[in-house]
Amino acid sequence: MITPVNRIMTGLIGLAFVAIASVKASPVTVEELGMKAGAYQVVGIHSTTTDGWSFSGDVYAGVIKLDVNGTPMQGFCIDPWHLSAPGVLDYDLRTLALAPAWPGPMGSAAAAEIEKLWSHYYSAGIDADTAAALQIEIWKITDAAVADGTFQLTSASGTILAKMGLMEAWLGGDISGAPAAWLSAVVSMETDGAVARPPRKLGQDYVIPGVPDGGWTVALVGLGLLGLCLARRRATGV
Repeated sequence: MITPVNRIMTGLIGLAFVAIASVKASPVTVEELGMKAGAYQVVGIHSTTTDGWSFSGDVYAGVIKLDVNGTPMQGFCIDPWHLSAPGVLDYDLRTLALAPAWPGPMGSAAAAEIEKLWSHYYSAGIDADTAAALQIEIWKITDAAVADGTFQLTSASGTILAKMGLMEAWLGGDISGAPAAWLSAVVSMETDGAVARPPRKLGQDYVIPGVPDGGWTVALVGLGLLGLCLARRRATGV
């Protein structure tokens, strides 16, 4: 028999999944606000892409402070090829598997590795060396998925290298049952205007926890109410 509670539960489940489906790609604005104090280090990197573009130099590796559609967030750079750009820029909110904007996408397998790595090693109080190691591993995973694994770490402290070793050993084990973080990507939709080569995107692409807009609020409220309904049903036996 279909009870009123069953009808509510069915409606909320449908609402949640409609909202989730609607945010596979959604326009947002993003502004980079700098690195999180105490959660980054300077490292040297080198990477090339399949069309010959390359980057070499010292970069910040760690947690980045962002404003996404007016919501303060923290995240990491997705790939080693895009550079920071000032100001508020147009971005696209996507599932992580559909990033980076160029020359991606990384695909579901690489995205799953990043989501599990984040879940295992990221915390609100993450230290500078762990944050740097996690950022480097995200770069390496993305690079291996879309650019034939050309990424090279040219300079980093011994502590960062040790933490990277722990992360790679963990990834190399059986992580099939490991929890995965709920992550999304924001990818830049503005190009640098270059005509002599494939245009690079203006601004970095970022991996962020959850999503700040585009329907997830509706989905989360729906799922939260669903949880309350389930709890009430167990308590009352309805």
